[in-house]
Amino acid sequence: MSTDWKQISRLLADMHNEHGKGAVTLEGDNAFAKAVDEAQAFYNLGSPQREVEWGTRELTPKMIRRWLWDLRKDEVLQRPNVFAWTAWDEEKSVGGLGALVNDKLNGVLDVTNIEVIDVSV
Repeated sequence: MSTDWKQISRLLADMHNEHGKGAVTLEGDNAFAKAVDEAQAFYNLGSPQREVEWGTRELTPKMIRRWLWDLRKDEVLQRPNVFAWTAWDEEKSVGGLGALVNDKLNGVLDVTNIEVIDVSV
């Protein structure tokens, strides 16, 4: 799979800065729309190595691209339906990886509420 990191980081930054959250598949698609269209749920692929916290609400594509570039060799990126997500609260932004799944499994991620996103180490 050829991943266009610039396209993904641009779309994710735009979504994040406009809506306070974003989710983009590694193919460059809006993961929220794909989840609705295919009746899928978000599943958190969280681990401290895959999560990031920025000390600002607004994100640039370059900030996101640096984070994703560090993850580029992670085996989880080879799985189908993987996406990168971001969300913000009053003072910071966080990001992580997830997957679109057909079943409501333990670990289903609500990326609309930053309170449920734990990025503690």
